[in-house]
Amino acid sequence: MQFLGLAVDEEKNQRNATFIQTENALVKVAVINTNEELMIAQDVMRIALPAHGRALCTSLRGLYDALRQVMVITLFTMTLCAHTIRT
Repeated sequence: MQFLGLAVDEEKNQRNATFIQTENALVKVAVINTNEELMIAQDVMRIALPAHGRALCTSLRGLYDALRQVMVITLFTMTLCAHTIRT
């Protein structure tokens, strides 16, 4: 990602710093802690049980479709962020 001006300082990354860009990077890189499992569970509940209380998923097929929607969104988001997620 250096062609975009993004450069990660590995030492800062290992120290769990909030900003992990190098001194001469053109772009700031912020580390944002997340709980992906909780976010996925919340998305499943939002899709499977809308606010008005009537279940969208009245069958296993409906539940499968709702889970698939959430996973596609999650995988797409994780792919976009893959270079900035701390391993």
